[in-house]
Amino acid sequence: MKKYFFILIITLFLSSCNDSFLEKLPIESQTESTAFKTYDNFKTYTWNMYGIFTDFSAVTQTINSYSFSSRGDAFAGYLHYINSNSPNYYASQTATTFADGSDYGQYFNYATGGWDFSFVRRINIMLSNIDNSEMTDADKKHWRSVGYFFHAFLYMELVARFGDVPWIDQVIADDDPLAYGSRTPRTEVVDNIMEELLYAENNIKVNGDGANTINKACVQVLISRLGLFEGTWRKYHSISDAGAKYDKTKLLTEAVRASESLMASYPSLLDNYDKLLNSESLANAPGVILYKEYLNGVIMHFMGRYIRTSEIRFEVPKHTVELYLTKNGLPIKNAANQLTAGGQYCGDSIVYNEFRNRDNRMLISIVPPYFGNTGYNYTPPARFNVNVNEYVNLLPQILPDAASKRLPVSNFAGTVINQMPNVIGPGQAPLRSYTGYSTFRLYNLWEVSNASSFSNTADKPIFHMSEILLNYAEAKWELGQFNQSVADASINKLRARVGTANMVVANINENFDPARDKSVDPVLWEIRRERIIELLGEGFGFNDVRRWKKAPWFVNRNVTGFYMRYSDYTKNGTVVAAWQNVSLVDKNFNDVPKTAKGEGYIKRFVDQSTLGKGWLDKYYLLPLPLNDLALNPNLKQNPGW
Repeated sequence: MKKYFFILIITLFLSSCNDSFLEKLPIESQTESTAFKTYDNFKTYTWNMYGIFTDFSAVTQTINSYSFSSRGDAFAGYLHYINSNSPNYYASQTATTFADGSDYGQYFNYATGGWDFSFVRRINIMLSNIDNSEMTDADKKHWRSVGYFFHAFLYMELVARFGDVPWIDQVIADDDPLAYGSRTPRTEVVDNIMEELLYAENNIKVNGDGANTINKACVQVLISRLGLFEGTWRKYHSISDAGAKYDKTKLLTEAVRASESLMASYPSLLDNYDKLLNSESLANAPGVILYKEYLNGVIMHFMGRYIRTSEIRFEVPKHTVELYLTKNGLPIKNAANQLTAGGQYCGDSIVYNEFRNRDNRMLISIVPPYFGNTGYNYTPPARFNVNVNEYVNLLPQILPDAASKRLPVSNFAGTVINQMPNVIGPGQAPLRSYTGYSTFRLYNLWEVSNASSFSNTADKPIFHMSEILLNYAEAKWELGQFNQSVADASINKLRARVGTANMVVANINENFDPARDKSVDPVLWEIRRERIIELLGEGFGFNDVRRWKKAPWFVNRNVTGFYMRYSDYTKNGTVVAAWQNVSLVDKNFNDVPKTAKGEGYIKRFVDQSTLGKGWLDKYYLLPLPLNDLALNPNLKQNPGW
């Protein structure tokens, strides 16, 4: 049962008084010297810093009330924004410079933005008042560690977006020359971030200030994340780190060390992949390190409701669907995985076949197919030759909880969606998509769904062990230390709870996945595949494809949907016109004529590079705001902008 309480957050409060009446300050005139005295003063002040985890204008991987953290994966090309005429800002080259750092956009206009140091100032105010407080030395170290955590958290995002950024670790006035300084080299900034995190790891209270607060494990998450991100960025972007205290090898080594420590502290995972995003409470959930708690009647969201409306935001492209392995642990293009060779992949010419024998994460992330006739009076085509309720019956076996996902799906008002795939145009409005692959991760049946927007209370993870296991696996590979024991301790733990066979490192060779990017080592490709699939929808994609320097591979794609025939959708023996209006292409992306016998993959977006568009190298770093450049001549714009 979730605890029904809440904490009233205030910024500063008066906690001490002076015996001399003449020295007392009125409440209206609080100063730093009177507000930062006791342990509780600092505790109260830092509560409002937790808002950075839900301030979707501030960071890439953050929780918002619409769609959790999915935007980062949409920028990466793993997902696509439904209400768009192009794959994303970067593929269509519509990402532009902006006036100021607040130009984020509430919904999806997030191509640029984030050059904002107001949060840094708030942290520095707290840090600057620790030494003169009345706290013990141990408590001072604890709160300095908490401050360093938030300082590092934001600076990691600034470096990921902009590269070189001014390092500010003190309170400065608007007219201070430091306010108009130049950008600090990223290697120096990262050295400083790592120093802050290592200090915090050694001085923060192991359990923080109670359940679900910043603690030693949270600090270690950032060490793991920073070490992997910056170590791989420098490698694949050929950045020299000669002279850096933490070169790429040390960064990756720290990522491994912190990950191993967390793996020892959190040896278990939630027993079901779906529970991570669809549990009423994540308190004491195995593998969950920090989470956003939602409370009925106090603080709620509408992520669950939103995904069950016509305003559902993201869809899944076919190239992401094809990343999911079959249950035997093989890629779908593996020669031994074809039915003719005794494999498990059933092909994609019938959408029911495409979902069969796949990693359960696919059925939990993308709405599986079913064929209803209520309202539409469609007749399942004979060529399907399948039980059209196959996944209706299978889902309860994968997700035993009756309040979890079930088919057929329905909107928040209870209207049943007659069939899946549910394509925009011929289909119904809720839970629709252009590709036919509707997102499913945030869907559940237990959350209150009504006309009130904010009525959902499923807790959402901020830090959890799935990321750490994947950080560990990748960092070990980058250090030349990945082997079967590492795979068993990381990737195979994730696969065990979704019914997919173990990764066998010795079996992965050049031909293991004929569809992979041939410039990537086959084992590394499998490690990255696991990361994409496990964390899909959690926002890691944009940072990942940029640090790998592989954005064009993922962003510049011919985007297609499921394979269909117009003749599959008939009413009284006649092809339904609305379905025949859906554009199709063959496997080579050639347009299919719209005849009654037409068949092919739903056409969504053309590879933008063939249109003179596509990813540009300048996109690896975002542009600085024009206003800031005008105010501070010491700032220089990132290349190409």
